[in-house]
Amino acid sequence: MPLIVVSDESGDIGVSYKKGGTKNYIITIICFQNHDDINRFVDNARRISKQCLGTPLRKWVDLKGDFKNNPSKIKMFIEKLLNSDDFPILLGFYLLNKKELESSDKNADKLIIKIYADQGYELCFKRIFPFLKRYHFITKQYKNGILPSIEWYVDINDKEFISNNRKNIKRLASKENINLHGPYFLQKTDHTKKELVTAIKIIDILGGIASRAFNYYTENCHICSERDCNNAKSCTNKYMPVWKDILKYSMDRELRYKSITFWEWQSIIYSPVINRSDHSRFLSRDKFIDD
Repeated sequence: MPLIVVSDESGDIGVSYKKGGTKNYIITIICFQNHDDINRFVDNARRISKQCLGTPLRKWVDLKGDFKNNPSKIKMFIEKLLNSDDFPILLGFYLLNKKELESSDKNADKLIIKIYADQGYELCFKRIFPFLKRYHFITKQYKNGILPSIEWYVDINDKEFISNNRKNIKRLASKENINLHGPYFLQKTDHTKKELVTAIKIIDILGGIASRAFNYYTENCHICSERDCNNAKSCTNKYMPVWKDILKYSMDRELRYKSITFWEWQSIIYSPVINRSDHSRFLSRDKFIDD
């Protein structure tokens, strides 16, 4: 049975941060064991949306300020949405801080931001593929003579994006001996894939939340004297409780199968990677690059 990956991007890569573009570019990914898990995820989000968001489900850009600017409401939404320690939902982010890439040359900035953004999906799947192979082995699926498989769904994008990412990820999957089905690009009007289209909306909200929390940290980090915001009791960053919930599902998450711990999920990938240590008290330690 293939792992199902649903992803979305938020932020722009064509406009300089200095010229009014977004501060970040974020890829948000959720992995599901099967389509039933997606249905349960979407049903749960629909059930809690009125209570937490103050509206039926809609994308981050369409949500009101009384949710976006309220860490308590955001935390409640995350807790009710991702309220299981079981495996069915795995959350990951590629967080590109455009501000740390920009120089005085706006044309060079656009090029380097695009280069770094194009690396995002490849870096995400470099975390997903080894996990999938280990899960495939520990669950003894290899005994059926089938290769590890992934179905990948993503919001519709421009032709260059589609071409570049399809080529890069298919090459990586072939190298890792993994069957990749997709990427399948979802149209918002595709009623035959209603649950997947709705899942994209939810993932877009999670990307918006991650961006909001990180922006607040970078703009206000001087107000916190703690060395490790994640483990501190007195961090004054009002979005830290929100970010702790994000870290719970995307970093240092021990995954178990029949009482055996078989993987430690680590999937907040920061770019430019050379600057990650500058934000380690907020992002937590990434064992893929720190060990």
